[in-house]
Amino acid sequence: MINEQKIKWLGDEFTSLPKFRRKNNFESNKASLRFIKDEVNRLKSMLTEKRSPDERYEIYKVLNRSIRRSQDICKDIYSVHYFEDFEKDRRRVNEHVIPQNLLTDAYLEGHITFELMLGMPLVDLSEASDQLLASKGLAKINNNWWHPFRRYKLAGIEENVYTPAGKKINFETFTLQDHFDIYQEIEL
Repeated sequence: MINEQKIKWLGDEFTSLPKFRRKNNFESNKASLRFIKDEVNRLKSMLTEKRSPDERYEIYKVLNRSIRRSQDICKDIYSVHYFEDFEKDRRRVNEHVIPQNLLTDAYLEGHITFELMLGMPLVDLSEASDQLLASKGLAKINNNWWHPFRRYKLAGIEENVYTPAGKKINFETFTLQDHFDIYQEIEL
């Protein structure tokens, strides 16, 4: 039952708590990443316990949101790894060259570390190219992790993706090792 007096008090006299803030610098961002990593590991261990399907579903959703939050922090630290030189004045998306669902599953199954997952290639991609990936059924799959950009070639995306230094990415030959030669694995 709603308490009219309490609701009126909330409208007239209630003052919310001050917002929590953190500095937007390298050390604060890394401290946040360490915190989220601990939380993700806690959630990961919860998935190994006997739980109802509904609980497992919610744990996975919270875990996935936490991973995405950590990737947003990484983007603040390191920016986006690559950019597509196409339709720069239109809507853009941050696209994981190896889709996020695959990265999360590989992490949960112990195939990659949290840090490696966060350091995987991210492209500032045009919405048109992102839609092309979806129309070809490639939005959530990448069958070649070693040559991750080949997925773009399969989708028919023009080979116009560059490093921040302006080096063009060859979709056929660029490897995940090439990526990590440019960008060191994140250390927490």
